[in-house]
Amino acid sequence: MDEISISLLIGERTYRLTIKKEEEETIRKVAHDINQRLQDYAQIYAYRDKQDLLAMIVLELATQLEANKNLMEYHNLEIQNRIREIEGMIDQYI
Repeated sequence: MDEISISLLIGERTYRLTIKKEEEETIRKVAHDINQRLQDYAQIYAYRDKQDLLAMIVLELATQLEANKNLMEYHNLEIQNRIREIEGMIDQYI
């Protein structure tokens, strides 16, 4: 795995990261999305500094992540139930 060093500007601060080369595009896209959300939130909310906006973004993203995790667990249970049903049908015919 090739690692590279990149610089990202997030909320007017530069961050140096060492990442896997194949992750670069995703990481740059995410940083761009965060900066876009910062701009959007700055127009909507009153804030003292960028840290307040970043906290709101983290809260939003963590909420989405938790909802996706719960949905994924639900779908996994549904798949397991369907597999059991199919196995039961197969057992009847064998």
